[in-house]
Amino acid sequence: MNTTTRAPRSAIVSLWLLTPLLVAACATDQDPDNLRFGESVRNTIALQTNDPNAGAFGLDGEKAEKTMRAYRGDVGQPQSVENASIEF
Repeated sequence: MNTTTRAPRSAIVSLWLLTPLLVAACATDQDPDNLRFGESVRNTIALQTNDPNAGAFGLDGEKAEKTMRAYRGDVGQPQSVENASIEF
């Protein structure tokens, strides 16, 4: 005796008929708002990409050394801080 069950024929037919409808619901349309999708990411990548032919900019060794010396001098000699208490 075979104990496996079969799906009713109407369920199989309705599945075949509904499949194109389900696939059509997943389709994307080409409205103007979606054409700019991802533009922010592409712009950020372009801003963070260095063009070696554009010329040197930013920190070179001399500027970096001066910046670090000034930073270390300021950190080593902090300004005085006034302590004030707020009463409620």
